[in-house]
Amino acid sequence: MVPFAGYELPVQYAGAGVLKEHMHCRAPGKASVFDVGHMGQIKWTGADRAAFLEKCVVGDIKGLGAGEGRLSLLTNESGGILDDTVITNAGDYIYMVVNGACKVTDMAHLEKMMAENSDMDVQMNYLGDDATLVALQGDGAKTALQPLLPDGFDMERFAFMTGVDTTVGGMECRVTRCGYTGEDGFEIGVTHTKDAVAVAELLLSNENVEPCGLGARDSLRLEAGLCLYGNDLDDTVNPVEGTLLWTIGPKDTRRRTEQGFPGASNMLTAEGKPKKFGRKRVGFMGHTKPARPGADIYSADGTTKVGTVTSCTVLESNRRGASPPAAVRHPRLHHGQHAIDATPARRRGGRFSGRATWPTRPRSRREMDLRAHDSPVDSRTGPARSPLA
Repeated sequence: MVPFAGYELPVQYAGAGVLKEHMHCRAPGKASVFDVGHMGQIKWTGADRAAFLEKCVVGDIKGLGAGEGRLSLLTNESGGILDDTVITNAGDYIYMVVNGACKVTDMAHLEKMMAENSDMDVQMNYLGDDATLVALQGDGAKTALQPLLPDGFDMERFAFMTGVDTTVGGMECRVTRCGYTGEDGFEIGVTHTKDAVAVAELLLSNENVEPCGLGARDSLRLEAGLCLYGNDLDDTVNPVEGTLLWTIGPKDTRRRTEQGFPGASNMLTAEGKPKKFGRKRVGFMGHTKPARPGADIYSADGTTKVGTVTSCTVLESNRRGASPPAAVRHPRLHHGQHAIDATPARRRGGRFSGRATWPTRPRSRREMDLRAHDSPVDSRTGPARSPLA
């Protein structure tokens, strides 16, 4: 257990460890339970709730159908990312999940935005510690969850990045089909904290389900090529630099052209095209030991710094012959490690291709291929992430 954002959180569980927990989540027919109760859950009500949120985040919130959700980004006036968030149209309210480490500052920012738009009919209801969140991830997640849902619940029609108010084991919950591992899975918002342990125990009563700590959650998300706020993104990185232009929308869509969110003019032209910046988040894979976060990346001749490593991990699933996660199988999403690249490499055949080195110890550099490409994956149809930290 470690302290984090005012909570005590499990990094790993006794008798397992990060590697075993990681591999269990990747195994066919298996699933893992994660305690993510530190994340912030917010309900938005009022006639102007969607219009107000579009003044705060980059995505198309008005266009969400009933039950639909999408990944979006809170930005500041310069376009820097304050947080990433999953926002769902829950019918008579909008359901928003924010990162645990950012939720206090997020809500202060949102309250400021509400004060600046006091003529709008919108109310923010932070669920606080009266509710909590449990994640179920893995190939066997739907099989484990199905018996706990009401009779007649149609799992086959429960699409990725959609959510519903329902019950799990008879206890009130909001279930969203999403996650942060690259696997199929669900995030279960338990309405009453007193029911959280019971929901987790019901899930763990399945012989194919095991608990998983935040250590493996980090290696799973990075293996799937998913960002971590505070490492790969922060308030100095805008969506274009962060390779997250797709969260605003495809070319010529309403949010790209109308804009209206903080910092839009700093990253987009009036026509909605991305402006050019001197750095960009990219993914890369090496063939030796992983680099450390914060390590500098150099050109192949070792003379020019071209970037900085922001996240890294060993790709255990690939190394041990396990099936790659769903996000890795997606042909347009890379995995491995992340870097903020000060000198974007040459574009070739739809990918960025180049060479880079980084120092791993005094007077020693390891050379690796640098392969990266954009991740314009629609948050309703392709691999996406939900908040972590």
